[in-house]
Amino acid sequence: MRVSIDEALDLAISYLDNNYIEFKKDCYLNEDTQRVVRMTEYDLSGHNGKVKPHMNFEYTDYKRKPKYHVFLKEDAVNDKYRER
Repeated sequence: MRVSIDEALDLAISYLDNNYIEFKKDCYLNEDTQRVVRMTEYDLSGHNGKVKPHMNFEYTDYKRKPKYHVFLKEDAVNDKYRER
């Protein structure tokens, strides 16, 4: 399933519980420091065409918990990059 950019951002805010900080460029950490949403330009571009455009939903404890990709509708991503 692919979602729009707005839907993905809503999922990110929900995942981070509305209380988050940008701890490095395009990486957001929730208040209890357990969850991260990463949406770098590299991810949003689909790793320069190697994979589908996506955002990463991760736990800070990488050994115990999985990482999830939320794939974006490519036309929305392409439109966003054309606006720049």
